[in-house]
Amino acid sequence: MVLATTLIGTEQRVRERLQTWRDTGVDIVRLYPAGDTLDEKITTLARAVEIAHAID
Repeated sequence: MVLATTLIGTEQRVRERLQTWRDTGVDIVRLYPAGDTLDEKITTLARAVEIAHAID
């Protein structure tokens, strides 16, 4: 069981890693968005959600 990891890299790399997790049965991901301000964190979180929703 993995309790924590970090997704760092290009959007393509993040997408690939999320797809790999999905393919191996992971169905819950908890996101802690990076950013120095609340706006940056919200923007990062919104993009991460868009990427996650696009995974098959």
